[in-house]
Amino acid sequence: MTAPAARRQGPRTTSTGALVLAALLAACATTPAVDGPIVRAPAATPAPTAPPARFTVVSFNVHLGADPTALAAELRRGGLGGADVYLIQEIEDHVPAEPRPRAEALAAALGLAVVYAPARALDHGGLGNHGLAVLSRWPIVDDAVLRLPHHDLLWGTRPRIALGVILDVAGTPVQVWNVHLDTRIAVEDRVAQLAPVFARALALPGLAIVGGDLNTLVPVHAHAVDGLAATQGFATPTAALTATFPGSWWPPIPSARLDAIYARGFAVLGAGVD
Repeated sequence: MTAPAARRQGPRTTSTGALVLAALLAACATTPAVDGPIVRAPAATPAPTAPPARFTVVSFNVHLGADPTALAAELRRGGLGGADVYLIQEIEDHVPAEPRPRAEALAAALGLAVVYAPARALDHGGLGNHGLAVLSRWPIVDDAVLRLPHHDLLWGTRPRIALGVILDVAGTPVQVWNVHLDTRIAVEDRVAQLAPVFARALALPGLAIVGGDLNTLVPVHAHAVDGLAATQGFATPTAALTATFPGSWWPPIPSARLDAIYARGFAVLGAGVD
């Protein structure tokens, strides 16, 4: 099977991280309960019936996702249009100003199922919200929203969530968690903010993916969250990557490996940034 990839766009863009996993599918017994507000839409096309030889996961911070059609085209141009799962961060829902949530529009453009979870209201006010989405080529049979530990950053404080789903991959459950962590927090706080996601993942047996935008701006933070994943029994293939964010001149931010994808129960074939 194959797994993860990550991509960035807009002010925080131009890179995508891609991970590939190969594995045998295993079963898990239960699914997490829904505990947050969500939007769901099924795939427009039927899911494959045979287990995949590869299971590819893409993590993509779309920086508001204002043009879902263009995002889908960008993924296809980058060779990532055929992934099994997409972990989408920083996408928004502007209904009724727009006809449907942007995550739903992106999923429709790729022919995928989607679950979208709002994390907060829009920064500029008005109707709508900003959050996380999981898009899948396989049916999404359950989902959960986990509210993460809150930090007062003085400015730019954000509520943070993780969005978890259970996929039916040709009859085998696969647990997937998408996360977006805070920016300016201490390394021990970053580990503590991510730890509840692994606690939830460990509550279920079988195949699991945890990934997203961890905002690990300096190597010590990246190494710390990689270490947390490893202690929880997850492979850390993106630990070998250099940068998933190319840096920006304003605000002045150096290139960094902000994103990661961790896998349990998969034989990992590789990881990369696109």
